[in-house]
Amino acid sequence: MKYFVVMQNKTYRTEINRNFIWAPITDKKGNHQFHWDTLNDVRVNDVIISLVGNSIYAVGVAQTECYPAQHEFKGDVWNKDGLRCDVNFEVVQSNYKLMDHIDEFKHLLPEKYSPIIKETGKRNIGYMFSISRN
Repeated sequence: MKYFVVMQNKTYRTEINRNFIWAPITDKKGNHQFHWDTLNDVRVNDVIISLVGNSIYAVGVAQTECYPAQHEFKGDVWNKDGLRCDVNFEVVQSNYKLMDHIDEFKHLLPEKYSPIIKETGKRNIGYMFSISRN
């Protein structure tokens, strides 16, 4: 079982309410982004923690591996073609602000592609990141 953090802001209502995560395959210039490609690593029963702002908003369990799907969001910020993973989310709306507790867990953050900046506790820019079970 693997663990992931998904950074949801503009899309969280749609994704949480419809129980999925989604990312484009490439950006508008045709480039892959590591934080979108991370969806390819999700397997059934993996745990996905949703962050909105700097707080834990929901925790989910992957119900599927990712599969090709077009996005369901308004506007054309992203390419339509992407990868979707169905997730059974439970909203927890935690008051646990990551920035306030960074010293407790920064030693557990990955050296590369970390969802949280170790020095500040602020979120890194990106959509989905792999994290350790700890």
